[in-house]
Amino acid sequence: MRSRQGDEVESGSFRRGNDILTHYFTESEVVDLFNDLEPIMVSTHRWKLRVKGQDLTRAEVEAVFLKI
Repeated sequence: MRSRQGDEVESGSFRRGNDILTHYFTESEVVDLFNDLEPIMVSTHRWKLRVKGQDLTRAEVEAVFLKI
């Protein structure tokens, strides 16, 4: 819901107030982070959340990996 807020310091990473850095991961980045494991399931769940009268999209990446 806060994606793309602040100053983009690198692809998908943003600096917001008080110099807080936040990275928004893609499914492929999650798979790359766990490259020693076999991905069984990787999906992104999205839903709407109403905040201060505005519908905003929330998202989270869910993944299951198998140790090989």
